[in-house]
Amino acid sequence: MFGRIKDFIGDVLQQADLVLLSLCCAASAFGLLMIASATHYTGSRQYLLVQGAALVIGIFLYFIISMVDLQPLIKRWKWLLGFNVGFILLLLTPLGTEVGGNRAWLSASWLPMNIQPAEIVKLTFIMLLARQLVWLKDTRDLKSVSSVAMLGGHLLFMVGLIYVVSSDMGSALVYVFAFIGMAFAAGMALRWFLAGGAVAGI
Repeated sequence: MFGRIKDFIGDVLQQADLVLLSLCCAASAFGLLMIASATHYTGSRQYLLVQGAALVIGIFLYFIISMVDLQPLIKRWKWLLGFNVGFILLLLTPLGTEVGGNRAWLSASWLPMNIQPAEIVKLTFIMLLARQLVWLKDTRDLKSVSSVAMLGGHLLFMVGLIYVVSSDMGSALVYVFAFIGMAFAAGMALRWFLAGGAVAGI
């Protein structure tokens, strides 16, 4: 039995990207430090404990997802897009709750905790964007105006949807930085980043 468990753990470690996991853990640890600093005056460790528990759960899910073939799901990109839009729009229903001036949370008596749709949709947005980048590289390129317009349109649509529905520009900016990182890694021409930075500055 212990041999099988050891083999299972070995398979998981082989399929997981440990460098990426290390970077994510380092970013999360920095986040914990910021939360501790920002909430120290309250005398409560609630937010720190919740974030720490989320980190542990996230590491567990990372290893599980590393063993799952996501290709069949990514091929159904229309369903992913529909999920992204529908889940954000749930904030306009009675389940939507305003916290700190942003209607960015789903809350109900039967839910064990508040849910922030933008954080969940972030995962499927990344999957959908990855699929879009691969498709453009295979069928076109990442330098033409049409390709950049398709990618930029996807980003602006999601950022606009999140901001209009929830007024949560903080979450929307995370999508922007995820887009920049993925597009750069995929090989998008540098001039488009410079142009985007100039437009944002203006």
